[in-house]
Amino acid sequence: MEEIQKVNEALLIIERYSNYLARKAWGKTLIIWGILTPIGLVFYFNRQALSALLEISVETFTLLVSAIMILIGIGFTIYNFISASRILKTKEDQTAESPKESSMHGIMIAFVWFISFIFVFSFIPEPLSVISTVWAAGFAIIISFLILKKYHDTFPELIVVGVILLISSIPLVVLVMTDVELARIATVIIYSVSFLAGGFYSFTIATDILSGNE
Repeated sequence: MEEIQKVNEALLIIERYSNYLARKAWGKTLIIWGILTPIGLVFYFNRQALSALLEISVETFTLLVSAIMILIGIGFTIYNFISASRILKTKEDQTAESPKESSMHGIMIAFVWFISFIFVFSFIPEPLSVISTVWAAGFAIIISFLILKKYHDTFPELIVVGVILLISSIPLVVLVMTDVELARIATVIIYSVSFLAGGFYSFTIATDILSGNE
């Protein structure tokens, strides 16, 4: 019985450490997006001047910058979670999700983000285009939270990001009507603060898991 108890305790420690690594991975991912997204927005808001400077069309410049930022972000995200999974692999049980199912859920989340941004860029009127990305990201990240909650686990750090984005967009609507440039600056700050807040909150959860408080 004593040996069984020791084995169970060891498995519990492994599971706890695995959850810790997952939370750390989420924290790093949110922070990197909290850095990349504002940088991308700065390029987007100044696309007219920068495209003229490079002597390329605005559409080409926007597509190029978006592709670079997305590739960097997705590349880091994939590397981050693969690295975490390689550090420690727990024994899969009968309810463990297959790689195919996991990939499908990842595709679902990517599709949600794609549709959200396509919608705001296509249907949101020009005066509100400055803050339309805040709405797109806010709704997309909350839907991502719901997908992950249904098939994986609950990640409250995503709710933190989504709520900050959506609540902050309310005063931005008023601000964009009076001062577009100030609204652009505020949008960059809101993106950065929301994702960084979610990232550091994820680190807090990871620490609590490792110490056994979660």
